[in-house]
Amino acid sequence: MKLKEASKSDYDFFYDLLKERDKKINISHKKMPTKKESYKFNLGKPYAYDFVILNKEKIGRVYLTKHNEIGIFIKKEYQNKNYGKKAILMLIDKVKLNKYYANVSPLNIRAQNFFKKLRFKLIQYTYILE
Repeated sequence: MKLKEASKSDYDFFYDLLKERDKKINISHKKMPTKKESYKFNLGKPYAYDFVILNKEKIGRVYLTKHNEIGIFIKKEYQNKNYGKKAILMLIDKVKLNKYYANVSPLNIRAQNFFKKLRFKLIQYTYILE
């Protein structure tokens, strides 16, 4: 397994990953963006570090925001096979920082448990009034 720096050739893959996300536990989108909106978002280079996770083929994405927030999504068929853990550890090894954060929906118990196993600690609850 390896991490490859993301490029335009990965944007279709990133959109397909986005379509796999469970809408009930997604905290980054209220509604599914169009392919054009997704492409425009990625063209803006929104992340400080952005990688495709490769294991013979593209299996996921891991990134680090400018605020040291880790984001990760693995294709459903590759979840629960330790690829997520390996990708996070590889990212941390590539980008050495004092602190890393992970924002997780309160409904996403699997992601909460995933980050707890990686020794992340809960530090806050965030509320929104719309």
